[in-house]
Parts: sequence; structure tokens; C-alpha cells
Amino acid sequence: MKKVVYIVIITLLLIVTACDIGPVSIDLGLGGDASKSTGGQIDVAIDSPISGSTLPLRSVDIAYHATSTDGLSAVELSINGGVVNTFANPETNQKVITLSYSWQPTAGGSHIIRVRALNSLGVWSDYSTSTVNIEASSQPAQKEN
Repeated sequence: MKKVVYIVIITLLLIVTACDIGPVSIDLGLGGDASKSTGGQIDVAIDSPISGSTLPLRSVDIAYHATSTDGLSAVELSINGGVVNTFANPETNQKVITLSYSWQPTAGGSHIIRVRALNSLGVWSDYSTSTVNIEASSQPAQKEN
């Protein structure tokens, strides 16, 4: 009798798993691809300027990139919390995007540069962050005679 009960329970579990009934989800550890529902790996990085850099008060070239195994739909660059550039990718099967942006800081002090990417499945990456210090003046110190 116990054998029959076990066979019925296992059969029901297999049916529920195979049919994917409603919100019921059973993982039997059979190697299913979990990345289908949440999206694959998305990596973003700021290549320059290097975090912790001190730069003069002049134009700063920001180089950054994004990669995703699912393809990329957009890459977003923000400075001090405001979006300054969004690249919308018409070819969402593209897996690597390298971009640059010329930023003209208007004030000295600490500035936070952030980048994130959206994959073709609609999943945003975490932010990559670089904090730079802009010198208050772009004028070089004058020598005294």
C-alpha cells in the first residue's frame, strides 16, 4: 500500500512540474534554465575615469561599456543622480556595447558617475559607480618672482 501512495505522489509531482500549473513551482533539480525568467548576466563598467581620480575642471571623457548574454536594449549614464546620456539600441541581439561621453563639469568637488544597462528581456543591471574629484579651479598655480 505504501508503494502505491509513493507512486501516486511522485506521479502528481511530475504532472504538476510538466504542466507548470499556475503559481505552483517545483524544482526537482533536473537542470532547468533559471535564467529564462530573470534574464542572463548583465555586466556594466566605467572604464575611465578611474574611481578616486582627481581631475582638473575641464572636459572629462567618460568611457563605459555593457555586456549581456541576452543582448542589450539600452545603456544609461548618469552623473550626480541625473541621467546625461541614454543609448537606445535598435539591435537588441547585440551583446557588447562600448560608449563614450564628453562631460563638462561646472563645479569642483566630488561627483558620482553611474552606468546601468537594460537587456533585451527588460531586466536592468545593477549600477557601476565611479566617484571622481574635480579640482575647484582649472587655473595652474602661478609662480611668485
